Amino acid sequence: MFRSLFGALVGYALMVVLVSLYMVLAFVAPSFVFVPGKLETTLAWSVMALVLCVPTGMAGGWVARRIDRGGVRAATWLVTAILVVGYSCATMTLVREQKAGGGEPQVTAAQVDAMPLEERATRSKEPVWFTMLAPLLGALGAAIGGGIFRRTQGSVTPERSSA
Repeated sequence: MFRSLFGALVGYALMVVLVSLYMVLAFVAPSFVFVPGKLETTLAWSVMALVLCVPTGMAGGWVARRIDRGGVRAATWLVTAILVVGYSCATMTLVREQKAGGGEPQVTAAQVDAMPLEERATRSKEPVWFTMLAPLLGALGAAIGGGIFRRTQGSVTPERSSA
């Protein structure tokens, strides 16, 4: 049990590190990440981030499975954690945006372009479809990497006779 939980925790930590690495792109190429003059992310950034959710999840699932000595319990814990944390954050984001409605003061394009990248990243909105798909794709990748969908060895290959 401890090994499974530890494997899931290490797999999740690896995923956080990998996501942080591709978030560096916001500082290297802000025009790729943010729509100029608006507090929105670009379609290219959203698609790239979604595509990277699967291999990131696969890496986390693979590590979880290795720590669990080939069992799928750690990967199952990891998939559960991704879905619970991901959809909890998504729900909080969507509720916060709905409550804000039009209450947030409007900023001009010049003000947006003058904002420090940290503030712009914090205040930028991602599309709803991205917010809802990212945890699902990350969990799918973790399930694949963790071997949850693998068949047992006996059902994949027939037994060989020693004759």
